[in-house]
Amino acid sequence: MDILETFNNQTGFINHNGIKITNVGSNVTAEVNLSDISNNPYGITHGGLIYSLADTACGIHVFSKTNKKAVTLNSQIHYLKPGTGSKLIAKTEDIKIGKTVSVVRCNIYNDKEELISTCDCTYYYAN
Repeated sequence: MDILETFNNQTGFINHNGIKITNVGSNVTAEVNLSDISNNPYGITHGGLIYSLADTACGIHVFSKTNKKAVTLNSQIHYLKPGTGSKLIAKTEDIKIGKTVSVVRCNIYNDKEELISTCDCTYYYAN
């Protein structure tokens, strides 16, 4: 089973939140369809879902580059615009893939391809 199938067939947190990995290559792309249950009390996508999408995409990015299980050591997210529309799309890029630690940037876009969030995540290899 390849990385894409492995993560899309999980029954845990990723599946529960409707996160789908759509591409694993030099970078990772993931998306989540939005509905009323995605929203915070103000009617926009909950920041926790946006962060979960970014953290998931970045963690899979690290695994695809290193074949090592990694845990989030630190992250910083910037919410730039409200999360609205029918889906959100995460796209990752390397900042550093190291021997024990990796840093990955994730940009989150809405379905109009507008940047709504950026997130830098640092991972520590657990194995």
